[in-house]
Amino acid sequence: MVVAVVSTKVPILVGHDVGPFHLVADIKRVGFWSAQHEARADLTMFLGLMFLLIVGAGRWSLDARLSRRVGKQSSFERSQ
Repeated sequence: MVVAVVSTKVPILVGHDVGPFHLVADIKRVGFWSAQHEARADLTMFLGLMFLLIVGAGRWSLDARLSRRVGKQSSFERSQ
């Protein structure tokens, strides 16, 4: 996510090419607010990832489902 934001939004922010990252020709406005407008989906996905990192996915997650399945199998194996 960081690479995507840096490679596509920093040229919009500064208004010219930055190293290997090029400003798209059809961008009519440059600057802070234009870069924020273009980065809104990227920033939303980044905040969603940070939320999952901090809070966790909970009982609906795949890892919780798999751990319940493994727990049932191990208790079944112990009973035999």
